[in-house]
Amino acid sequence: MSRGARSVNVRSHIGYPGMETLAAIDEDRSIDLVVMGTLGRRTAARFLIGSVAARVVRTASCPVLTVRQPEHEFVEENAMIALKQVVVATDFGEAAEAALSYGREFARTFGAKLVLLHVVEDVLTRPFAAEAFTTSYPQLQQEIEAASKEQLDAALTDDDRRTLSAEAVMLRSNQPADAIAAYAAERNADILITGTHGRGAVAHMLMGSVAERLVRTAPCPVLTVRHPEHEFIGPDALVAVAKA
Repeated sequence: MSRGARSVNVRSHIGYPGMETLAAIDEDRSIDLVVMGTLGRRTAARFLIGSVAARVVRTASCPVLTVRQPEHEFVEENAMIALKQVVVATDFGEAAEAALSYGREFARTFGAKLVLLHVVEDVLTRPFAAEAFTTSYPQLQQEIEAASKEQLDAALTDDDRRTLSAEAVMLRSNQPADAIAAYAAERNADILITGTHGRGAVAHMLMGSVAERLVRTAPCPVLTVRHPEHEFIGPDALVAVAKA
């Protein structure tokens, strides 16, 4: 057992991996975090381990941390956690607010920089945008971006900017997951945190599908958070974990 570990419980189940994992989580409500590997981009691999990870991310009742290899990692050879860049992707929903709370605590605990990222739709690339290009669409794009910037700026507090060097970033794209993954790679992010709206079919078509794609394509570990569900952060919670 590694230094700082309190205990390890091993369980073995026979059956479909995704269903068995979810059953174990639902059975034991004391589980705070699920950590899973995912094989990511390759099509065949995705339908095996990747599809299991996506299902768990979509339906687990607690946060899920997914890790791909070989990719950027934040655990060093001496088993110490080293976070320098924490990126939180937001759509301004409740789950995104929960993700930002996690981002703050990770950045504060490990002395990392916090980046809040939002992707706005590029309405000018819509198939029918050319017809209205000279009038309404450029104005609509400006209004969307102005409103999003206002929400981004409001989401970060003065304390975030002062103590976490927090930065708000807005990108324009009609492929939000790809834009987020590309930005994380460019920024050399250590962890990407995002909300997922979880079990409902309609919700899954929105931020949930973005989260699942990020699990497969992001260049760093991804922490997905649903809200309201079982969470593992609270006052000084991560600080206690870091000092254990």
